[in-house]
Amino acid sequence: MSLIYFVHASDAPQHINKFQNICEKLLEESRISGYNAVEASDFTKIINRANPEDLVVALLTQAFESLKPEVEESLNEIQNTGAKVAEIILDNVPYDKRFLTFPTDLKPIRTRDDMDAAWETIAGQLRDIFPMHKPEPEAVAVDWKKLALYLVPALLIILAVFYFARGFNGDSQVRADFEMDRTTCTAPCEVSLKNISKSAESFTWDFGDQSGTSTTEHPVHRYEKPGRFIVKLTVVNGGSTSSKTSEITVENREQPATVDRFELPIRDVVTIQGRGTVVTGVITGGIINNGDKVLISGNGTLLSTVVTGIEISRSMVESAKKGEEVGILLRGISRDQVKRGMILSAPGEQILSIVLEEAGDQKVQVIKIVRMISGLGLKESKDLVESAPTRIWKGTSRGEAQKIMEEFTKVGAVVRMQ
Repeated sequence: MSLIYFVHASDAPQHINKFQNICEKLLEESRISGYNAVEASDFTKIINRANPEDLVVALLTQAFESLKPEVEESLNEIQNTGAKVAEIILDNVPYDKRFLTFPTDLKPIRTRDDMDAAWETIAGQLRDIFPMHKPEPEAVAVDWKKLALYLVPALLIILAVFYFARGFNGDSQVRADFEMDRTTCTAPCEVSLKNISKSAESFTWDFGDQSGTSTTEHPVHRYEKPGRFIVKLTVVNGGSTSSKTSEITVENREQPATVDRFELPIRDVVTIQGRGTVVTGVITGGIINNGDKVLISGNGTLLSTVVTGIEISRSMVESAKKGEEVGILLRGISRDQVKRGMILSAPGEQILSIVLEEAGDQKVQVIKIVRMISGLGLKESKDLVESAPTRIWKGTSRGEAQKIMEEFTKVGAVVRMQ
Protein backbone atom coordinates (compact mmCIF):
# COMPACT_ATOMS: atom_id res chain seq x y z
CA MET A 1 0.00 0.00 0.00
CA SER A 2 0.99 3.64 -0.46
CA LEU A 3 2.47 6.27 1.84
CA ILE A 4 1.79 9.99 1.77
CA TYR A 5 4.62 12.44 2.46
CA PHE A 6 3.62 16.06 2.84
CA VAL A 7 6.12 18.89 2.89
CA HIS A 8 5.17 22.13 4.67
CA ALA A 9 6.46 25.33 6.19
CA SER A 10 5.61 26.30 9.74
CA ASP A 11 3.33 29.24 8.83
CA ALA A 12 0.10 27.22 8.30
CA PRO A 13 -0.50 25.02 11.38
CA GLN A 14 -4.29 25.05 10.91
CA HIS A 15 -4.04 23.69 7.36
CA ILE A 16 -1.32 21.22 8.31
CA ASN A 17 -3.84 19.78 10.81
CA LYS A 18 -6.52 19.70 8.10
CA PHE A 19 -4.28 17.66 5.84
CA GLN A 20 -3.25 15.33 8.69
CA ASN A 21 -6.95 14.67 9.43
CA ILE A 22 -7.50 13.74 5.78
CA CYS A 23 -4.56 11.33 5.95
CA GLU A 24 -5.98 9.78 9.12
CA LYS A 25 -9.28 9.13 7.33
CA LEU A 26 -7.48 7.55 4.38
CA LEU A 27 -5.55 5.34 6.79
CA GLU A 28 -8.74 4.25 8.60
CA GLU A 29 -10.34 3.36 5.26
CA SER A 30 -7.34 1.17 4.34
CA ARG A 31 -6.50 3.39 1.38
CA ILE A 32 -2.91 4.12 2.50
CA SER A 33 -0.48 2.40 4.84
CA GLY A 34 0.63 5.62 6.57
CA TYR A 35 1.75 9.24 6.21
CA ASN A 36 4.73 11.42 7.17
CA ALA A 37 4.84 15.19 7.71
CA VAL A 38 8.19 16.77 6.77
CA GLU A 39 9.20 20.43 7.14
CA ALA A 40 10.52 22.01 3.97
CA SER A 41 13.94 22.57 5.55
CA ASP A 42 14.28 18.77 6.08
CA PHE A 43 12.86 17.81 2.69
CA THR A 44 15.99 15.95 1.57
CA LYS A 45 15.12 13.20 4.10
CA ILE A 46 12.45 11.75 1.82
CA ILE A 47 14.16 12.07 -1.56
CA ASN A 48 15.51 8.51 -1.45
CA ARG A 49 12.63 7.06 0.59
CA ALA A 50 9.60 7.65 -1.69
CA ASN A 51 8.47 4.61 -3.70
CA PRO A 52 6.61 4.61 -7.05
CA GLU A 53 3.26 3.90 -5.34
CA ASP A 54 3.67 6.81 -2.86
CA LEU A 55 2.42 10.40 -3.05
CA VAL A 56 4.54 13.42 -2.13
CA VAL A 57 2.51 16.59 -1.41
CA ALA A 58 3.85 20.14 -0.97
CA LEU A 59 1.70 22.72 0.90
CA LEU A 60 2.43 26.00 -0.92
CA THR A 61 2.44 28.92 1.56
CA GLN A 62 4.21 32.31 1.67
CA ALA A 63 6.94 30.87 3.93
CA PHE A 64 7.45 28.00 1.46
CA GLU A 65 8.13 30.35 -1.48
CA SER A 66 11.78 31.01 -0.62
CA LEU A 67 12.53 27.26 -0.54
CA LYS A 68 10.39 26.45 -3.58
CA PRO A 69 13.09 26.32 -6.32
CA GLU A 70 15.18 23.81 -4.38
CA VAL A 71 12.13 21.76 -3.28
CA GLU A 72 10.57 21.66 -6.77
CA GLU A 73 13.85 20.39 -8.28
CA SER A 74 13.78 17.50 -5.78
CA LEU A 75 10.06 16.91 -6.40
CA ASN A 76 10.82 16.58 -10.09
CA GLU A 77 13.49 13.95 -9.34
CA ILE A 78 10.97 12.03 -7.21
CA GLN A 79 8.34 12.16 -9.97
CA ASN A 80 10.86 10.77 -12.42
CA THR A 81 11.17 7.67 -10.23
CA GLY A 82 7.44 6.99 -10.73
CA ALA A 83 6.04 8.39 -7.50
CA LYS A 84 3.13 10.82 -7.68
CA VAL A 85 3.78 14.47 -6.82
CA ALA A 86 1.14 17.10 -5.95
CA GLU A 87 1.03 20.75 -4.79
CA ILE A 88 -1.75 22.20 -2.63
CA ILE A 89 -2.14 25.95 -3.17
CA LEU A 90 -2.74 27.60 0.22
CA ASP A 91 -1.43 31.09 -0.64
CA ASN A 92 -0.89 32.91 -3.89
CA VAL A 93 2.42 31.17 -4.59
CA PRO A 94 3.51 30.05 -8.11
CA TYR A 95 2.84 26.37 -8.74
CA ASP A 96 4.51 23.88 -11.11
CA LYS A 97 2.32 22.55 -13.94
CA ARG A 98 4.33 19.34 -14.06
CA PHE A 99 2.69 18.16 -10.85
CA LEU A 100 -0.86 17.42 -9.70
CA THR A 101 -2.43 20.59 -8.39
CA PHE A 102 -5.12 21.03 -5.70
CA PRO A 103 -7.61 22.65 -5.70
CA THR A 104 -8.20 21.96 -9.37
CA ASP A 105 -9.61 25.44 -9.95
CA LEU A 106 -6.17 26.79 -8.85
CA LYS A 107 -7.74 29.30 -6.44
CA PRO A 108 -5.67 29.56 -3.19
CA ILE A 109 -7.48 27.99 -0.23
CA ARG A 110 -6.81 30.87 2.21
CA THR A 111 -8.49 33.35 -0.15
CA ARG A 112 -11.79 31.45 -0.08
CA ASP A 113 -14.86 32.17 2.05
CA ASP A 114 -15.36 28.42 2.70
CA MET A 115 -11.95 26.84 3.24
CA ASP A 116 -13.48 23.67 4.77
CA ALA A 117 -15.36 22.96 1.54
CA ALA A 118 -12.08 23.24 -0.38
CA TRP A 119 -10.43 20.69 1.91
CA GLU A 120 -13.45 18.33 1.54
CA THR A 121 -13.02 18.50 -2.22
CA ILE A 122 -9.30 17.69 -1.90
CA ALA A 123 -10.15 14.75 0.41
CA GLY A 124 -12.50 13.35 -2.28
CA GLN A 125 -9.81 13.72 -4.96
CA LEU A 126 -7.29 11.86 -2.79
CA ARG A 127 -9.82 9.05 -2.30
CA ASP A 128 -9.98 8.73 -6.08
CA ILE A 129 -6.18 8.42 -6.20
CA PHE A 130 -6.08 5.80 -3.43
CA PRO A 131 -8.83 3.14 -3.79
CA MET A 132 -9.87 1.20 -0.72
CA HIS A 133 -7.96 -2.06 -0.15
CA LYS A 134 -9.84 -4.99 1.35
CA PRO A 135 -7.61 -7.10 3.58
CA GLU A 136 -6.95 -10.60 2.28
CA PRO A 137 -8.70 -13.21 4.42
CA GLU A 138 -6.34 -15.29 6.43
CA ALA A 139 -6.12 -18.92 5.41
CA VAL A 140 -7.71 -21.18 7.98
CA ALA A 141 -5.72 -24.24 8.80
CA VAL A 142 -7.86 -27.39 8.79
CA ASP A 143 -7.21 -29.90 11.52
CA TRP A 144 -8.19 -33.01 9.57
CA LYS A 145 -7.76 -35.36 12.51
CA LYS A 146 -10.07 -33.29 14.67
CA LEU A 147 -12.57 -32.95 11.82
CA ALA A 148 -12.63 -36.70 11.26
CA LEU A 149 -13.12 -37.25 14.99
CA TYR A 150 -16.48 -35.45 14.79
CA LEU A 151 -17.49 -36.16 11.18
CA VAL A 152 -17.28 -39.96 11.15
CA PRO A 153 -19.62 -40.51 14.12
CA ALA A 154 -22.07 -37.99 12.65
CA LEU A 155 -22.17 -39.89 9.34
CA LEU A 156 -22.71 -43.18 11.15
CA ILE A 157 -25.66 -41.70 13.05
CA ILE A 158 -27.21 -40.39 9.81
CA LEU A 159 -26.87 -43.79 8.12
CA ALA A 160 -28.35 -45.55 11.11
CA VAL A 161 -31.39 -43.26 11.13
CA PHE A 162 -31.80 -43.70 7.35
CA TYR A 163 -31.78 -47.50 7.44
CA PHE A 164 -33.99 -47.61 10.53
CA ALA A 165 -36.60 -45.48 8.74
CA ARG A 166 -36.53 -47.89 5.78
CA GLY A 167 -36.80 -50.95 8.01
CA PHE A 168 -33.23 -51.99 7.08
CA ASN A 169 -34.57 -53.03 3.69
CA GLY A 170 -34.29 -50.69 0.71
CA ASP A 171 -36.92 -52.64 -1.24
CA SER A 172 -39.61 -52.17 1.42
CA GLN A 173 -40.30 -48.54 0.47
CA VAL A 174 -43.79 -48.73 -1.03
CA ARG A 175 -44.59 -46.56 -4.06
CA ALA A 176 -47.97 -46.48 -5.85
CA ASP A 177 -48.01 -46.52 -9.64
CA PHE A 178 -50.36 -47.77 -12.36
CA GLU A 179 -51.13 -47.61 -16.07
CA MET A 180 -54.44 -47.19 -17.95
CA ASP A 181 -55.09 -48.48 -21.46
CA ARG A 182 -56.80 -45.16 -22.31
CA THR A 183 -57.35 -41.70 -20.86
CA THR A 184 -60.38 -40.81 -23.00
CA CYS A 185 -63.34 -42.87 -24.19
CA THR A 186 -67.01 -42.55 -25.09
CA ALA A 187 -69.68 -43.68 -22.64
CA PRO A 188 -70.39 -46.44 -22.01
CA CYS A 189 -66.79 -47.73 -22.06
CA GLU A 190 -64.44 -50.04 -20.21
CA VAL A 191 -60.98 -49.03 -18.96
CA SER A 192 -58.28 -51.57 -18.12
CA LEU A 193 -55.99 -50.60 -15.21
CA LYS A 194 -52.66 -52.25 -14.51
CA ASN A 195 -50.98 -51.99 -11.11
CA ILE A 196 -47.19 -51.47 -11.39
CA SER A 197 -46.62 -50.35 -7.79
CA LYS A 198 -43.40 -51.15 -5.94
CA SER A 199 -43.41 -53.33 -2.82
CA ALA A 200 -47.19 -53.20 -2.34
CA GLU A 201 -48.97 -55.78 -0.20
CA SER A 202 -52.56 -54.57 -0.69
CA PHE A 203 -54.37 -52.41 -3.25
CA THR A 204 -57.45 -50.21 -3.13
CA TRP A 205 -58.86 -48.61 -6.28
CA ASP A 206 -61.28 -45.68 -6.34
CA PHE A 207 -62.57 -45.08 -9.89
CA GLY A 208 -63.96 -41.61 -9.16
CA ASP A 209 -67.53 -42.29 -10.32
CA GLN A 210 -69.00 -43.19 -6.90
CA SER A 211 -69.27 -46.83 -7.90
CA GLY A 212 -67.36 -48.01 -4.84
CA THR A 213 -63.82 -49.36 -4.51
CA SER A 214 -62.01 -52.46 -5.70
CA THR A 215 -59.14 -54.45 -4.20
CA THR A 216 -58.37 -56.32 -7.44
CA GLU A 217 -54.77 -55.87 -8.52
CA HIS A 218 -55.54 -55.28 -12.23
CA PRO A 219 -59.22 -54.27 -12.53
CA VAL A 220 -61.32 -53.49 -15.61
CA HIS A 221 -63.85 -50.75 -14.85
CA ARG A 222 -66.89 -49.79 -16.89
CA TYR A 223 -67.95 -46.12 -17.01
CA GLU A 224 -71.63 -45.74 -17.83
CA LYS A 225 -71.91 -41.94 -17.84
CA PRO A 226 -69.83 -39.14 -19.34
CA GLY A 227 -67.65 -36.92 -17.17
CA ARG A 228 -64.12 -36.36 -15.91
CA PHE A 229 -63.10 -38.85 -13.24
CA ILE A 230 -60.05 -39.12 -10.96
CA VAL A 231 -58.80 -42.68 -10.59
CA LYS A 232 -56.90 -43.22 -7.33
CA LEU A 233 -54.79 -46.21 -6.34
CA THR A 234 -53.73 -46.59 -2.69
CA VAL A 235 -51.16 -49.26 -1.82
CA VAL A 236 -49.96 -50.42 1.59
CA ASN A 237 -46.88 -52.26 2.85
CA GLY A 238 -46.78 -52.68 6.61
CA GLY A 239 -47.14 -49.21 8.07
CA SER A 240 -46.21 -47.46 4.84
CA THR A 241 -48.89 -46.10 2.49
CA SER A 242 -48.61 -44.49 -0.95
CA SER A 243 -51.18 -43.16 -3.44
CA LYS A 244 -51.30 -42.08 -7.07
CA THR A 245 -54.07 -40.44 -9.09
CA SER A 246 -54.77 -40.05 -12.79
CA GLU A 247 -57.63 -38.50 -14.76
CA ILE A 248 -59.86 -40.10 -17.38
CA THR A 249 -62.33 -38.23 -19.58
CA VAL A 250 -65.49 -40.08 -20.61
CA GLU A 251 -67.23 -38.28 -23.45
CA ASN A 252 -70.93 -38.33 -24.26
CA ARG A 253 -71.84 -40.41 -27.26
CA GLU A 254 -73.48 -38.38 -29.98
CA GLN A 255 -76.89 -39.93 -30.50
CA PRO A 256 -77.63 -40.35 -34.19
CA ALA A 257 -80.71 -38.61 -35.44
CA THR A 258 -83.67 -40.90 -35.79
CA VAL A 259 -83.90 -42.07 -39.40
CA ASP A 260 -87.64 -42.10 -40.08
CA ARG A 261 -87.36 -43.16 -43.67
CA PHE A 262 -88.10 -46.28 -45.60
CA GLU A 263 -85.49 -49.06 -45.58
CA LEU A 264 -85.73 -52.68 -46.66
CA PRO A 265 -82.79 -55.13 -46.60
CA ILE A 266 -83.39 -57.30 -49.68
CA ARG A 267 -83.79 -60.93 -48.68
CA ASP A 268 -84.77 -62.44 -52.02
CA VAL A 269 -85.28 -61.44 -55.68
CA VAL A 270 -87.88 -63.01 -57.99
CA THR A 271 -89.10 -62.30 -61.51
CA ILE A 272 -92.84 -62.33 -62.31
CA GLN A 273 -93.51 -63.06 -65.95
CA GLY A 274 -95.09 -60.10 -67.63
CA ARG A 275 -94.78 -57.80 -64.60
CA GLY A 276 -91.11 -57.39 -63.70
CA THR A 277 -88.72 -57.86 -60.77
CA VAL A 278 -89.94 -58.23 -57.20
CA VAL A 279 -87.74 -57.86 -54.11
CA THR A 280 -88.83 -59.29 -50.76
CA GLY A 281 -87.90 -58.69 -47.11
CA VAL A 282 -88.99 -57.09 -43.82
CA ILE A 283 -89.22 -53.29 -43.69
CA THR A 284 -86.78 -52.03 -41.03
CA GLY A 285 -87.72 -48.37 -41.16
CA GLY A 286 -90.33 -45.89 -42.39
CA ILE A 287 -93.29 -46.35 -44.73
CA ILE A 288 -93.43 -47.22 -48.45
CA ASN A 289 -96.27 -46.22 -50.76
CA ASN A 290 -97.20 -47.43 -54.19
CA GLY A 291 -95.63 -45.04 -56.72
CA ASP A 292 -92.80 -43.89 -54.40
CA LYS A 293 -89.32 -43.36 -55.80
CA VAL A 294 -86.72 -45.64 -54.21
CA LEU A 295 -82.99 -46.39 -54.37
CA ILE A 296 -81.23 -49.73 -54.60
CA SER A 297 -77.71 -49.68 -53.05
CA GLY A 298 -74.97 -52.09 -52.09
CA ASN A 299 -71.99 -53.88 -53.57
CA GLY A 300 -70.92 -50.59 -55.18
CA THR A 301 -74.27 -50.27 -56.99
CA LEU A 302 -76.72 -47.38 -56.78
CA LEU A 303 -79.95 -47.62 -58.86
CA SER A 304 -83.03 -45.39 -58.92
CA THR A 305 -86.48 -46.81 -59.65
CA VAL A 306 -90.19 -46.54 -58.78
CA VAL A 307 -92.47 -48.84 -56.76
CA THR A 308 -95.24 -50.15 -59.02
CA GLY A 309 -96.80 -52.64 -56.61
CA ILE A 310 -96.78 -53.74 -52.93
CA GLU A 311 -97.88 -57.17 -51.75
CA ILE A 312 -98.45 -58.32 -48.17
CA SER A 313 -99.58 -61.92 -47.52
CA ARG A 314 -100.51 -62.34 -51.23
CA SER A 315 -102.67 -59.22 -51.17
CA MET A 316 -101.91 -56.03 -53.07
CA VAL A 317 -101.84 -52.95 -50.84
CA GLU A 318 -101.19 -49.26 -51.36
CA SER A 319 -98.64 -48.91 -48.53
CA ALA A 320 -96.60 -50.87 -45.97
CA LYS A 321 -94.77 -49.89 -42.76
CA LYS A 322 -91.86 -50.90 -40.55
CA GLY A 323 -91.96 -54.52 -39.37
CA GLU A 324 -94.13 -55.82 -42.22
CA GLU A 325 -92.89 -58.53 -44.59
CA VAL A 326 -93.52 -57.39 -48.15
CA GLY A 327 -92.89 -58.03 -51.79
CA ILE A 328 -92.22 -54.86 -53.82
CA LEU A 329 -92.50 -54.68 -57.61
CA LEU A 330 -89.90 -52.36 -59.17
CA ARG A 331 -90.11 -50.58 -62.52
CA GLY A 332 -87.37 -51.16 -65.11
CA ILE A 333 -85.15 -53.35 -62.96
CA SER A 334 -83.85 -56.67 -64.25
CA ARG A 335 -83.26 -59.74 -62.17
CA ASP A 336 -79.48 -59.64 -62.53
CA GLN A 337 -79.22 -56.01 -61.25
CA VAL A 338 -80.36 -56.86 -57.73
CA LYS A 339 -78.67 -59.19 -55.21
CA ARG A 340 -79.56 -60.53 -51.81
CA GLY A 341 -78.18 -58.22 -49.06
CA MET A 342 -78.64 -54.99 -51.02
CA ILE A 343 -80.75 -52.20 -49.51
CA LEU A 344 -83.96 -50.72 -50.91
CA SER A 345 -84.51 -47.29 -49.39
CA ALA A 346 -86.23 -43.95 -49.83
CA PRO A 347 -84.25 -41.27 -51.71
CA GLY A 348 -82.14 -38.90 -49.63
CA GLU A 349 -79.08 -39.52 -47.54
CA GLN A 350 -77.84 -43.00 -48.26
CA ILE A 351 -77.59 -45.30 -45.24
CA LEU A 352 -74.38 -47.34 -45.39
CA SER A 353 -73.52 -50.42 -43.38
CA ILE A 354 -70.31 -52.39 -42.85
CA VAL A 355 -70.74 -56.11 -42.43
CA LEU A 356 -68.02 -58.22 -40.82
CA GLU A 357 -67.91 -61.48 -42.75
CA GLU A 358 -64.86 -63.09 -41.09
CA ALA A 359 -62.60 -61.92 -38.24
CA GLY A 360 -59.51 -63.73 -39.54
CA ASP A 361 -56.51 -64.78 -37.45
CA GLN A 362 -56.01 -61.48 -35.59
CA LYS A 363 -59.29 -61.58 -33.69
CA VAL A 364 -57.94 -59.48 -30.78
CA GLN A 365 -57.07 -56.61 -33.13
CA VAL A 366 -60.51 -56.85 -34.75
CA ILE A 367 -62.17 -56.63 -31.32
CA LYS A 368 -60.12 -53.49 -30.55
CA ILE A 369 -61.32 -51.83 -33.77
CA VAL A 370 -64.93 -52.74 -33.00
CA ARG A 371 -64.55 -51.17 -29.53
CA MET A 372 -63.10 -48.06 -31.11
CA ILE A 373 -65.90 -47.50 -33.65
CA SER A 374 -68.80 -48.63 -31.46
CA GLY A 375 -67.87 -47.63 -27.92
CA LEU A 376 -68.96 -51.04 -26.70
CA GLY A 377 -67.26 -52.78 -23.80
CA LEU A 378 -64.80 -55.62 -24.20
CA LYS A 379 -67.36 -58.40 -23.69
CA GLU A 380 -69.98 -56.87 -26.03
CA SER A 381 -67.37 -56.27 -28.74
CA LYS A 382 -66.07 -59.85 -28.41
CA ASP A 383 -69.61 -61.27 -28.69
CA LEU A 384 -70.30 -59.13 -31.76
CA VAL A 385 -67.12 -60.29 -33.54
CA GLU A 386 -67.79 -63.93 -32.73
CA SER A 387 -71.30 -63.66 -34.23
CA ALA A 388 -69.95 -62.86 -37.73
CA PRO A 389 -71.26 -62.39 -40.32
CA THR A 390 -72.89 -59.37 -38.67
CA ARG A 391 -73.35 -55.65 -39.18
CA ILE A 392 -70.79 -53.72 -37.11
CA TRP A 393 -71.30 -50.15 -38.34
CA LYS A 394 -74.05 -47.99 -39.78
CA GLY A 395 -73.84 -44.40 -41.04
CA THR A 396 -74.13 -42.01 -43.95
CA SER A 397 -70.49 -40.99 -44.61
CA ARG A 398 -68.94 -43.04 -47.39
CA GLY A 399 -65.50 -41.61 -46.59
CA GLU A 400 -65.75 -42.71 -42.97
CA ALA A 401 -66.96 -46.12 -44.04
CA GLN A 402 -63.98 -46.54 -46.37
CA LYS A 403 -61.52 -45.65 -43.57
CA ILE A 404 -63.13 -48.14 -41.20
CA MET A 405 -62.99 -50.87 -43.81
CA GLU A 406 -59.29 -50.17 -44.36
CA GLU A 407 -58.61 -50.62 -40.63
CA PHE A 408 -60.27 -54.04 -40.67
CA THR A 409 -58.51 -55.06 -43.88
CA LYS A 410 -55.10 -54.25 -42.38
CA VAL A 411 -55.58 -56.86 -39.67
CA GLY A 412 -56.86 -59.54 -42.07
CA ALA A 413 -60.60 -59.24 -41.46
CA VAL A 414 -63.11 -59.70 -44.32
CA VAL A 415 -65.68 -56.87 -44.48
CA ARG A 416 -68.09 -55.51 -47.05
CA MET A 417 -70.16 -52.36 -47.44
CA GLN A 418 -73.85 -52.42 -48.15
